[in-house]
Amino acid sequence: SFIYKRSNQITMIIFVPIFALLFITIYRPFNFEHIDEDTGLLTWLNISREVLVQLITVGFILVGMAVVAISRWIMGIYTRKRPISYLHYIVWVACEILVMASSPTFDPDELIGRERGNNYMRLLRNKRNPLFNRAVKAKYPPGSTFKLVQGLIAMQEGVLTPNMRYSCNMGYKYGGRTMGCHAHASPLDLRDAVAHSCNAYFCYVFRDIIENRKYGSVKEGLDVWADYVRSFGYGRKLDSDFIDEGSGYVPTRKLYDRNYNGSWKGLTVLSLSIGQGELGCTPLQMANLAATVANRGYYYIPHIVKAVEGRDSLDKRFYEKQYTKVDPKHFEPVAEGMWRGVNIPGG
Repeated sequence: SFIYKRSNQITMIIFVPIFALLFITIYRPFNFEHIDEDTGLLTWLNISREVLVQLITVGFILVGMAVVAISRWIMGIYTRKRPISYLHYIVWVACEILVMASSPTFDPDELIGRERGNNYMRLLRNKRNPLFNRAVKAKYPPGSTFKLVQGLIAMQEGVLTPNMRYSCNMGYKYGGRTMGCHAHASPLDLRDAVAHSCNAYFCYVFRDIIENRKYGSVKEGLDVWADYVRSFGYGRKLDSDFIDEGSGYVPTRKLYDRNYNGSWKGLTVLSLSIGQGELGCTPLQMANLAATVANRGYYYIPHIVKAVEGRDSLDKRFYEKQYTKVDPKHFEPVAEGMWRGVNIPGG
């Protein structure tokens, strides 16, 4: 861990002297005395001495960058840490939607030509509803992907640290019931709970959030929780450039007061802890969560239009960072848990 955290300094200590020796070794054989008096160029390369020095310098910079990247990758492997990513900010910075699919679909060619009216009415009557863009309108339970949000909210609220461990014995047991889980090591900390997608862990975490004593009741705790969730883009439209974008659904105390005549508690809404129950989100909102984690706490509004001919730019809202209510520092252990889930056996 110490090596990984100090990898920048270690890289400089190790490789700067090596670069210096290599530079001297390569630089010295160049005979700068053989200069054409008329042109001022090196006779053996037909370039000036200044250009040659610049080329050598640029070459060493590029090689140095490659060596630093490789060394940090190797350090990440040997210390079982997630190597630093230099690319995710580039990938998500514009939040342009490059690929999107909705099924069942239809052939757009059917909506041109003389038969377009008949074809449109036929598509409208189709019980499979192919004109409904499920990618931005349909509402689905986010499931275990939502555990990331639970962990982030809990850390921001101060009821969870990355090293806190909870046990899981094939699930979370409460009131004679069990919310099941799969077999894995126990107890787990946050990183491994994300990697293994442990249901029990996030049941504890969710209850710690909404049953926090600093709030007067579970109902007030749920209101605070719901406010955090909406800051991630759930339960509301993302304001993308799609017509009729869906908003998903984040339940509030009003729903449960109505459903349970005002008498409910944390265990009543426990299914929310693992992204089930009354929670609903669009696939676009789920993809947006991945962008938010990659960017460590903010996202740009997703859009499918890259540019408009005759205009300098898109609407300014697509260039503004949308911040969650969670501090960026809390995203690191969650991102590391995601990395472990893919790269470490058992995840």
